[in-house]
Amino acid sequence: MRYWMTTHWPPRKGENTTSSPGVWVPDGRESVIQRVSPGDRVWLYQSASGKAIRTTNPDGTSSVWPCKAGRQGVIALLEVTGAPFARDDQEPETYVDGSSLWWRWFAPTVTINSAGYIPRQRAAELIGYAPTYVFHGFGERKSGLKELDPATFQMIHTEFVGSYMDSDAAKLRKMAAARGGGGTGGEGAVHKKLKAAIEADSTGFLGEPGLTCIQTEYPFPTGDRIDVLLRDKDGRYLAVEIEPDCAEQEVSGPLQCMKYRSLLAYTLDRPEQEVRTMLVSRTIHDSIRTKCGQFGIELHIVGAGWTAGAS
Repeated sequence: MRYWMTTHWPPRKGENTTSSPGVWVPDGRESVIQRVSPGDRVWLYQSASGKAIRTTNPDGTSSVWPCKAGRQGVIALLEVTGAPFARDDQEPETYVDGSSLWWRWFAPTVTINSAGYIPRQRAAELIGYAPTYVFHGFGERKSGLKELDPATFQMIHTEFVGSYMDSDAAKLRKMAAARGGGGTGGEGAVHKKLKAAIEADSTGFLGEPGLTCIQTEYPFPTGDRIDVLLRDKDGRYLAVEIEPDCAEQEVSGPLQCMKYRSLLAYTLDRPEQEVRTMLVSRTIHDSIRTKCGQFGIELHIVGAGWTAGAS
């Protein structure tokens, strides 16, 4: 895995910004992006402004498409999902200052975390630049893309995630304080033991490095309770629903997972795709596994032999 930072202008007025932005490099500088691979992590820096595009209308008149105001800082962590390639559907852009660029080379991404923010001055310091650096002509060959060493990536990661921890904690406390009815629902011995095992050693039990347990039985005003609420190494929240066994007719576990994703997204002001859910069970019917895959619910199967007395 490699680590990167890329710079983007803000979206243009009227532009759809719901999809992950991807990594873009101008034609002629593709040697930089060709080192990018699926699974790489990329910090997205958004500038304060960008060049306005000038286009020619069918009647011969011209239109100008300015950018919105940008946040001028690191605004998201992306994961590369495909190999870079030349986008032949892209045309060179002409700007109002008379310059042009062909943003032809592209690597697709998914946004992992857009909750944090690091302002320009601090972002520059973290990558070893003067705090006055403004990220113009950034990256190797002025491509807008720069490879980072693991230590620099981790420093940025620590500050990015830390930038919203206090806010998130306040939001979770507020939602929990507003809770309505509901309870543990008469947990069985296996359910209790699984919950305790995940709370005691989330990383070891689930086999995923970097997990932090936030709370067990996290309550919502709806009466729903997340069995175990975790945060992963990328700062995303992971709601764990425990079902001792999931037979073909047992659908409450997957439905609870889908509900938790929406409830947490609402509580924390997150896009739903940045909230993870996981169903933990001893056995899961094939039809349930298929449905979970279709709706982005992760699975962790502990095995049919796991009992309340297992160690």
